[in-house]
Amino acid sequence: MKNKPHKLFISHSSKDAEYMKAFVDLLVAIGVHKNQITCTSVPQCNIPVGCNIYDWLAKQFQTSDLHVVYAFSDNYYSSVATLNEMGAAWVMRCKWTGLLLPGFTFNKLAGCIDKNQICIKLDDPDIITLKQRLRQFRDDIIKEFGLESIDEDEWEEKRDDFLDKIKIIAQQKNVKTTPSNPVNGSNNTKGKTRFDAPVAQRQEIDLLKDYTPFSKVKPIISCGDEKVAKIKTFADCFDMDVDISNVTKRGMGEFAMALMKYIPCDNWTGFFDAGYAIEFDAFASGAIKKVQLEIKNDTGVKIIDEENDVRIGGGHFKYRFRDKVRNREALEKISEVCFTVFFAESYIDGEKGRLSIRNLKVTPAYE
Repeated sequence: MKNKPHKLFISHSSKDAEYMKAFVDLLVAIGVHKNQITCTSVPQCNIPVGCNIYDWLAKQFQTSDLHVVYAFSDNYYSSVATLNEMGAAWVMRCKWTGLLLPGFTFNKLAGCIDKNQICIKLDDPDIITLKQRLRQFRDDIIKEFGLESIDEDEWEEKRDDFLDKIKIIAQQKNVKTTPSNPVNGSNNTKGKTRFDAPVAQRQEIDLLKDYTPFSKVKPIISCGDEKVAKIKTFADCFDMDVDISNVTKRGMGEFAMALMKYIPCDNWTGFFDAGYAIEFDAFASGAIKKVQLEIKNDTGVKIIDEENDVRIGGGHFKYRFRDKVRNREALEKISEVCFTVFFAESYIDGEKGRLSIRNLKVTPAYE
């Protein structure tokens, strides 16, 4: 089956056209061709003359691997057209990135999008977080579109030029930027958590050593057959043996999961505030190729959902909370940490395998 071409669709209000022209310039600097970008405010990226935009969009959803960029603003939510675009993209389950234009705040996000997904606030006063999120977006686009890496000096110049343009446009529009607290979108009023003392001293926390004295890591199998997955829990690690030889139904809807369940929920907001990351070593033998890290809140929403390739000796994986969640409130009620092997060929391409997790910790990402 031939791979669909990668394309970007920028969903925005025509009243925010100047911002989008600057954003398209940044995409081109990264290496995306204008014929891979659809943005109705940029002539070279517009839809063909005479096309009905909704018919054209429907065709793009079907024929392209479409990545939607939402440019959220008050103008966006006042436009029926853009809200229809959001609904169409949601129905087609498109990958998406959110930009919060100057003056627009996280608490105004609405509609069918996942409000826990990270967005980029273009007037964020926390410049370190803003630059890191733009870098992550750049890296994701380079990987997704198969582009060559941009020179770091050139990237910093183009990124800073983009941010300067955004600031100037906001000033010209007399947009009053809404100051956030030092952490993007967060409320800096901190409640006490059991991790406050070690975090204040910039200490790492071994999550397995913290968890295993009171609970074992438990296997959860979607088909209900206990023979499919067995877990051995140690003080600072665990192994999960998976055997799907008798499983008939396979695919991304079926899985074996190693579950760490927190009762009551754990408050991880301090990790966000202090710039911490979650990291671990994962190794696999046999047929297992990948494992999914899933961190969920008390309603079952996945706060972090990351695929990890554990073939050929496994690897060390690290995810900084500020890069993966929108604000500290998302980490206020952590209920589950899961390591999931789906019964799809991309995750397990045979019958049996062993997954080993070591050194599961939260650590200071930088000083």
